[in-house]
Amino acid sequence: LKSRGSIGIPLRPPPSMSGHEPFQRVSLVTVIAVCAVPLLSQASLLRTITSSVGSLQGKQDSASIVKLQRKSKHCQPGSWECEFADLPFKTDLGGEAAQFSGSIAVTAETALFEQQTLWLRSRAEWPFASNASSEAIELNAENLIYREKPFLWVHIHKAGGTFMCALAQLAGETIVSPSDGACNWRYHDQYRDSGRSRRETCEGRIAYFKQPSHNFTWGQIEREVMDTERCWDYFDYGVMLREPIALLESETNYHPNCWLFGGPCGGGPVNPEEFLAELNETLKSSTVSPGLDQFPLWKYFDNIQTRLLAPALDVPPGQISEEHLAAAQETLRNFTIVARLEDLPQKGSAIFAKLGWRHGLMHHITEPVNSFNHDFSFTPDQATWLRQVNRFDLALWQSFAD
Repeated sequence: LKSRGSIGIPLRPPPSMSGHEPFQRVSLVTVIAVCAVPLLSQASLLRTITSSVGSLQGKQDSASIVKLQRKSKHCQPGSWECEFADLPFKTDLGGEAAQFSGSIAVTAETALFEQQTLWLRSRAEWPFASNASSEAIELNAENLIYREKPFLWVHIHKAGGTFMCALAQLAGETIVSPSDGACNWRYHDQYRDSGRSRRETCEGRIAYFKQPSHNFTWGQIEREVMDTERCWDYFDYGVMLREPIALLESETNYHPNCWLFGGPCGGGPVNPEEFLAELNETLKSSTVSPGLDQFPLWKYFDNIQTRLLAPALDVPPGQISEEHLAAAQETLRNFTIVARLEDLPQKGSAIFAKLGWRHGLMHHITEPVNSFNHDFSFTPDQATWLRQVNRFDLALWQSFAD
């Protein structure tokens, strides 16, 4: 909307962030919609916004709204269930609490701690004031994580980053603030911060994390990590890789529904068949300017994991090579944890132990099956072609099988 010249309200960053980034503008329609949340049912709100935005932005953006409705058939947009949709295993963190019979005992103390943690975290995100804080129970200090070196988790879009953020909160990590719902440091490490030339130095970042009033132990980076940001002496790093075809199909079927608040947000293709045809032409083109950020959708379908970790976002379409794969692998040699999302049901305990998290968190990861439906699936020929295109991401994922 802001690109169409609508009325805007300036929103300034918190005082601690002044001077870091220009203030952002949010459309008046957005403000009204957010303020109306407590008054309208979600279904009514969706219909209202669909009508309003459709009349303002025309048929092209109406297709995005149709996409929102199509992607939200199996989960409620904005809910944790929708955030965790399409994981390659079952979890109770998405809203449909699973019943566990079994192997891992969940103590009453652990359950209470997790309930309190999620309560305090969600209350901080409410768009209105509440006196409920007086009723909040203080978290027991013995449940909190203390680290000499804070942990930075590189969040590859649709590879379990939001899931790790939720687990980090339950584990007792102190999340960097201000942050979004994926533990990304606002104005610095969010998806939309990709491609910016101005970055916080290692010294500036660790000073902010280590301030006595902060003592943050956990943050996530949902973008590329530039050479100047590889603060191996100050932070420990981790990342989750995902099998490329599963990653791309998840992006196509379950992408973030954040169109209302402006882009970029990493949304998938509106019409997958048309997009794949366009992708084929893009990969053959010698005139496409790649840019420095992760926003063009073709990059996501052209070895995005290698591109983010090398980093190699400035490489033209179809030009990722063995050299970039080697650079990504060299980057990961400095990481404390490199995990594969598909391996969490079998190897989650070892990963949690390495992080210093309690074993009981494994009760949030159960059967290694994807219980969510796909509205779109690649044909065998499309999958074969995409594996060839993303062969360097596949090699990267396979190299960490052990």
